[in-house]
Amino acid sequence: MSRVSAAYLSASTYSDEGVVVKRRSTGDYETKFTTAYDRKAGYEFAFVTEHPYPPLSFLKTRHKLARDSEGYYLDSSWYGIGSRRKNHGRMLNAVAAATGISAGSANTLASLFEPSEMAEWQSIVQRVGNAKRDPDATFEGAACWVISGVNPRDNSPIRLYFGKNDYLLRKLESSILGTPEEQIRRDIRYSPLKEPR
Repeated sequence: MSRVSAAYLSASTYSDEGVVVKRRSTGDYETKFTTAYDRKAGYEFAFVTEHPYPPLSFLKTRHKLARDSEGYYLDSSWYGIGSRRKNHGRMLNAVAAATGISAGSANTLASLFEPSEMAEWQSIVQRVGNAKRDPDATFEGAACWVISGVNPRDNSPIRLYFGKNDYLLRKLESSILGTPEEQIRRDIRYSPLKEPR
């Protein structure tokens, strides 16, 4: 797990596209997201959800967490009829505001990129209790190390898939209040910090 932390700490830039799929008895519910990180510009996270009632799924809620000269903020718009920007200052506060409404995906990588900014929030690798290595797997063409354990808050199972070639998270399987969910990260682009010459 230390190699996972080191990979994110050494990122110069990073981006991905992904989805959280909640497996509900009434059908799957998705939150789509994009992540961007630049060591100088900071952390940016955007996500969108459709209205939960299928005939109204064309109505979307959009959110964007980013940083400007005043610190981190969260922009939100609801179904195209209202919007709001809330300045949070600290990265920790903006990520906390976005976490619940992003199906937990806003905080997954934030504390790995900026552990000092997110000191009060454990990273995903720190939150896995009783961690053990499972058999290796291939996920969407990527050879992965698989780590399983439990979420210490409620002892629910958690499984993480990290790329063998880069130690970056590809998939997170968990259960929130008995609802299984998967967080999937695709189209990952990563460039490490360059060593000084």
